[in-house]
Amino acid sequence: MMGKRKFKPRFPFLLVACSLAFCGLYLPGKGKDKACDILNQAWRLDTRPDFIDLKVLLVGLEDFRAGKDPYANATILFNYPMAWAAFSPLSMLNPENLVFLGSLQILAFFAFSCWFFAKMGGSQILTALIIFSPAVLLGLERGNCDVLIFLGLGSVLMGSGGYALLGIILFTTLLKIYPAGCGLAWLHENKDAAFWKQPRFYLLLVVFCVVFFTTFSGYLQAFKVTPRPIHHMSYGLAAWPTLVGNFFQLPLVAKGILRAFFYAVIFLLVYLASRLSPPARIILASHDPRIPRFFFAGAGCFLASNLIGYNWEYRLVFLLFCLPAIGLLRERHAAWFALGFSLIASLCWQTFFAQVFSQWLGETSRFYYLTDVANILLFVYLSSFLLSCWRHEGKQPASWFARQPLPS
Repeated sequence: MMGKRKFKPRFPFLLVACSLAFCGLYLPGKGKDKACDILNQAWRLDTRPDFIDLKVLLVGLEDFRAGKDPYANATILFNYPMAWAAFSPLSMLNPENLVFLGSLQILAFFAFSCWFFAKMGGSQILTALIIFSPAVLLGLERGNCDVLIFLGLGSVLMGSGGYALLGIILFTTLLKIYPAGCGLAWLHENKDAAFWKQPRFYLLLVVFCVVFFTTFSGYLQAFKVTPRPIHHMSYGLAAWPTLVGNFFQLPLVAKGILRAFFYAVIFLLVYLASRLSPPARIILASHDPRIPRFFFAGAGCFLASNLIGYNWEYRLVFLLFCLPAIGLLRERHAAWFALGFSLIASLCWQTFFAQVFSQWLGETSRFYYLTDVANILLFVYLSSFLLSCWRHEGKQPASWFARQPLPS
């Protein structure tokens, strides 16, 4: 019997070429009100002043350094938790370096993406379709901190599944709540480890809890001022129950009951979908043990952000972590592969197609009802794979990553 074919990393010529072309066209216009025109015309993005999200963060850090309260600054809408004050001693993080820091973030993102997919494999054409989608480029155009969190988590995930990973997950959770979903990746790799008996595990948790509750007021402040986008460059499971509740003008208690019922139906669909036996073993037995790790991390971030509420679509960047795992299904389970990739692509390109079809639909919000369905299906799809992975735990060899022939 033939063994499993070994994977040979290939240089991502297409991704590198596209990245260089994009940076060459886009970055020179930064600071001259020309770069946004490229995205607005080609990708139909609702562009704003250069690196607007990064500017808000840098102005807030400037206030922290000056001993001021950034939440009381009327010139910005500071919607970051107080944990970001940890970066205030870095004097180079100031508004004067906005264009430099934003451009550096873009270059770092493309460099990491090319390196990541060179190591993990996958179709470069399909990968480029997601990397250069409006959702991902929106985060780069705004200089959003989600890109920084993506790079930080991705760098550690490439090298470690131990306490370094747990540390970066806890730290980024203090910066934004949704990275807690990456904890699935750490629990997945350490489910049999005796970390419950190790003092450093509890030390990390104690430090996290102390910092979290000490800065809890900052989370409340950030939550109050953060925009809640519905049907505009956004995604989230809360969209439908909120729209239904607003349409029928339900009281607050009834809206809560409706949302709980909606979530219960979604979780039932997740359970039923997991009984369809999605081919999780192919992911678990992949050529690289980091592929399941990234899949758990990316899916965990997506699921956690959905459960939180509404999210700007640039947070879909974490779905890039799932592409190598979904790509493994291409040969033997083409239907599962096509479903997963098409759902990811439909979400990442929703803004573009909403603008294109608006001339027939009359308004863009109507198109987002379709992408809300795609978001629900992707939530069910990824959740069913995660449940299937856990269900196969006792049926695998001693290690989930033991090399073995792919099941037929």
